[in-house]
Amino acid sequence: MLNTLKNKITIGLVFLFTLLLLSGGVGIYNIYKLRKEAKGIIQANYETLNYCQGISVLLDSLPPQNNKQIEELIRLQQHNITETGEREATDNLLQHWNKLKQDYNIQTIYIIHGDLNLIERLNMQAIERKNSTAEKTADEALLIIIVISALVLLSALIFLFRFPNYVTMPLKKLTKGIKEIANKNYIHRINIQKDVEMIELAEA
Repeated sequence: MLNTLKNKITIGLVFLFTLLLLSGGVGIYNIYKLRKEAKGIIQANYETLNYCQGISVLLDSLPPQNNKQIEELIRLQQHNITETGEREATDNLLQHWNKLKQDYNIQTIYIIHGDLNLIERLNMQAIERKNSTAEKTADEALLIIIVISALVLLSALIFLFRFPNYVTMPLKKLTKGIKEIANKNYIHRINIQKDVEMIELAEA
């Protein structure tokens, strides 16, 4: 039966537990969302920057022994295209590299460095943009957590002030009725309609 003191207390505890889950769930969700955005920045754009820096270093050393390493880095970069304009720049990089292999000269090396700088610039701009988005998401998440926490706190305070009175009201009615009967006011009726335990006690 629902209308018992035990059930009322159980419902009250479930309500407080639900508030706790709500507050914790919102916080965990927003932290996960921020972590996912930060992880996306590291995995994509930072890897491209590492590839470009590796190619640039190898390009400035002796050419014959670095062909395979540079080609491997270019291949990795081709599979890590994430930004607008990056594919065209990577295609140009590969084209100029093939040209350099056929005719090694300083001018082509300068052109390749220009391709690398463009790819790096595109990814640095993307990192700044994504960082701004992550900061905005963090601000929004903080605001949501503050609002939810405030609502949870307010609900908990209202509950703590109202619930004890709600539970003890039948006891107060019963106590008042017993006092009336003790004062020989036998026409007084104890009006308890909902709480099973209190009805049984009042009848006794």
